[in-house]
Amino acid sequence: MAIRGNNIIPNNHFRKYWQKYVRTWFNQAGRAKSRRVARQAKAAKISPRPLGLLRPAVHPPTVRYNFKLRQGRGFTLDELKKAGISKHQARSIGVAVDHRRHNKCEESLATNAARLAEYKSKVMVLPKGSKAKKGDTAKAELKVSIFCVFFDPEEEKKKMRDLHLFFPVSPQHQFTSPFPPGRQAHHPQADPPDQEGRSPCPCSRDLRGGEVLLRLQGPPQGEDR
Repeated sequence: MAIRGNNIIPNNHFRKYWQKYVRTWFNQAGRAKSRRVARQAKAAKISPRPLGLLRPAVHPPTVRYNFKLRQGRGFTLDELKKAGISKHQARSIGVAVDHRRHNKCEESLATNAARLAEYKSKVMVLPKGSKAKKGDTAKAELKVSIFCVFFDPEEEKKKMRDLHLFFPVSPQHQFTSPFPPGRQAHHPQADPPDQEGRSPCPCSRDLRGGEVLLRLQGPPQGEDR
């Protein structure tokens, strides 16, 4: 067949150096382990300070996932107001704030407000200056805590001028931030005795047929429509 028209010349390149364009990911497990070890080392280095911010408990969207609970982006302004924490103070003591999210029900507002109240009762904030301001932990309480065994407050204030959030190691001040139990997912139930062993399709078809038949027959005798 003769070549006709101003078309591309049929010159297929089958001997390309394809190994040059292939990206492998054989070190995925090794990098995951390196990240985990780095997180553990960072947590041990800054202990007893928390590794991250305090997050709220929220329900995921859509009917498929809304029975679960997960960590949200941040607490709403209403939750902070109910807990007695301003949005500027929240960011300074390790609480995440999300001004976009709004509470749609009283349950989520009460749950996260109680979460903030528990966090506020157990957090210890070092005073930056010689005198303790409102919201700072008293020096008498800092001296009796186990926290002072591991850290010198004066040295820590020099190192961490901006971040002055500390946690005592004593069990009564330990904050584990547990999530409340969410709604249970729907699980399939056992078949009735009269439908045991039957396929679900004929059973559902019979149920629908019975409903249609009742609608066609109308109400029983002596009852108004």
